[in-house]
Amino acid sequence: CVCVCVCVCVCVCVCALYNESCGTGSSCTNTAPNACRLDCTKPRCGDSVVDNASPHLEQCDNGARNSDTLLNACRTMCLRSYCGDSVIDRGEECDPGSAQLGDTRPDAC
Repeated sequence: CVCVCVCVCVCVCVCALYNESCGTGSSCTNTAPNACRLDCTKPRCGDSVVDNASPHLEQCDNGARNSDTLLNACRTMCLRSYCGDSVIDRGEECDPGSAQLGDTRPDAC
């Protein structure tokens, strides 16, 4: 592999040769949505980038600060806090925690 820019060479060549998940010629970045990461992994929930292309339809992504227990935090599935997530968030009087993933029934909280 002969490359002009070492940064581009390392990411593109390594991704293409060792990690087919990112594919040949992927642009690698840790800041742009839906891009191959600098470690040549696919975008994922928990990488601190809000990815919005299917199947990564994230509402939020705070990396290691995602939490299923902290008030008003981005949840570990990269969803905003919601009624039924078992956490009493801002604007809720209670949270029964009985909602299915993505079921936002504000009348229950």
